[in-house]
Amino acid sequence: MNRKGFISIIIVITLALIGLMIIQSYWIRSAITVKEANFIRDVNEAISGVISRLERIEAANEFTNQMNMMQQRQKWLQTLDSLDQSYRNGNGNFTNSSDINRLLNKSMIMHDVLENMFFDYRNVPIEKRINIPVLDSLIGSELKRRGIGTLYEFGIFSPGRNFMPVQKTGKYPKELLNQGFHFALFPSDMFNNPDYLMVFFPNEKRFIITQLWGVMADSALTPNRLTRVRRGARETESKTGSCKPA
Repeated sequence: MNRKGFISIIIVITLALIGLMIIQSYWIRSAITVKEANFIRDVNEAISGVISRLERIEAANEFTNQMNMMQQRQKWLQTLDSLDQSYRNGNGNFTNSSDINRLLNKSMIMHDVLENMFFDYRNVPIEKRINIPVLDSLIGSELKRRGIGTLYEFGIFSPGRNFMPVQKTGKYPKELLNQGFHFALFPSDMFNNPDYLMVFFPNEKRFIITQLWGVMADSALTPNRLTRVRRGARETESKTGSCKPA
């Protein structure tokens, strides 16, 4: 094979190498885009699951409190009924009917105050409404269940107070506001300005790239193979040229 033939082979291999690198670059960018979309989808599903579980926990607590209050109210009514019967039978220590009426009014006022304390969640600050260690545990477990094992930060922002009363570490307040995922807490509340759960991943890009190690490793090996082929062609050309007759 003459020199021109070897030069043609080298040019073809070089062009093929450049074309392959362009294709692989496009392929890697597409793969990263897909991974980013999957990451966003998984985070949305995970945190939506967390918010749903928070609502179920609060509903269960509210039901338990209501049952306790109903039992307490029933005891009060039984006591008042017993006092009323004692008064009517002349066995009580009340001087007149106004005494038992005052006792009844005070008892009902106490019942209303306690009921409001237990059930009026609308006026409870979000940092007291949510158990923060439980929230952290829920976020971690939901993310892990979807294969997201990277570092995360969360916070709760209250628009009504223009304040972030809850942060996991306090290291990323600006990132939470500007780059984090935002989710309305307790969406079933009808008449409240919602507070927002925000989640930020400091190592998001690195985590996504680590999911592509296989693709990137293959992309790095293929150009090396072509480079070795081109180097072998050059060595063959050199040896052939040295064997030509003078």
